[in-house]
Amino acid sequence: MENKNIKIIFLDDWSQSFEHIVKKLVNILGTGDITYKLIHLDSINNKDKAITRNNINGIEVRDMYTYSKMYNILKALKLEKPDLVFVFDKGSLTQRAFVHACRKLNVKCIQLQHGLLVTSEDNDKLTTSDKKRGMDFYFHSLAKVIISVIIYIKTCLRVDPLFFFKDNRANYLISFFTNYKSFFHDKRNDVLCDEVFCFSEKDRNTLIKCDTYSPEAVKVVGNYFMEDVLTYLDRPVESIKKDFCRENSLPEDCEIITLVSQALAEDNWEDFKEQKICKFLEDVYYTSLKHGNRYLIVKLHPRENLQKYSRIFSNKETCSRIRFIKEGDMNALMRISDVVIGFFSAALMNAMILNKPVYVVKWLTNQEYPLDYAKLNMAGELKSITDLEEIMDKLQTQTEKTQDNGIDFYIGPPFSRNKFRKEVLELLSRGENMLKTSGNAV
Repeated sequence: MENKNIKIIFLDDWSQSFEHIVKKLVNILGTGDITYKLIHLDSINNKDKAITRNNINGIEVRDMYTYSKMYNILKALKLEKPDLVFVFDKGSLTQRAFVHACRKLNVKCIQLQHGLLVTSEDNDKLTTSDKKRGMDFYFHSLAKVIISVIIYIKTCLRVDPLFFFKDNRANYLISFFTNYKSFFHDKRNDVLCDEVFCFSEKDRNTLIKCDTYSPEAVKVVGNYFMEDVLTYLDRPVESIKKDFCRENSLPEDCEIITLVSQALAEDNWEDFKEQKICKFLEDVYYTSLKHGNRYLIVKLHPRENLQKYSRIFSNKETCSRIRFIKEGDMNALMRISDVVIGFFSAALMNAMILNKPVYVVKWLTNQEYPLDYAKLNMAGELKSITDLEEIMDKLQTQTEKTQDNGIDFYIGPPFSRNKFRKEVLELLSRGENMLKTSGNAV
């Protein structure tokens, strides 16, 4: 189809998705005759999370609660008249409601992977699905999502007044209340987008199995977050390290341990709360950093609250060898690291692609990680603080590790902008936009 007057809407609950996802996608797809809008959903339940700026870098951003008919997603779509809707998180109740509305109005819809795809079978103990809602949820947490629940129910009934009496559809809503982990990770086939773009063959298999997409609808496009990773292998590591050390006041001949941190405390993992995570960093300092020329760089997740580390950076001794970085070039940091450690972040794959030794920290919690790179033979594991010390002592005799056979099954092929754009335009070329041809409006 001709690229004229194409309108693409991105949907996400996360307020930081503009900086971390939308800007990248707009850059990949280009502007020209395409207009974009991000509809932010999280402020539906909490207006304190609203994105107050309504235009960022020429892209309109709108909070869902600002629509006059906030509870009527079908009317919102008729008002916007999009040619294509990108859904970032089909586990979200509100985003599922949008997909139901798109299917009803014949609006093209793509589910776009932007993080780990996890099922209850990814770990032996199935801990991603066996945690049920407790009474605490009903008394304290339901109020935080009640509007999303109402929007989902109203949307489904507008799609079909008998919606919840057909095909066991009521079971999906029931699982949301009784077993949210199962709802989010496993019970995902209540509604499907036209296509889904994923990172790897492993993710493709997950989407076919759990979401029940047809094989033809799942497109392996590679990881757009890793688009530039391989270019760092062609750059001299010495010059990258020199620049990094100068910017962060580090000696150029130092050894660097990088911790890829995550917002686990913010997601209520008790073993990663302030006291315990600070104790972990102190153990690393006294065991592996205090003597020698080593530094620990903590690469923070965008959602992490830096204040939980106040015990570390308020201590002159520990903060002399431990640095916290929230922004900056993560790939450059990975490239100059001697060892990369972490938990289950997808960012660890960047280090794997760069052939860095990667280790999963296991001794902080007995809870299974949603994705265990050690079990998949993609990384080593650290069962105690002494394991880290032994690994660092062996660095002098080690060369960079080579990738294991089959690692591309999990990481995916190199990302191609041309292929991504081609897949989007091919989907747009199939059929008419009924909202634009019918003249529907609010």
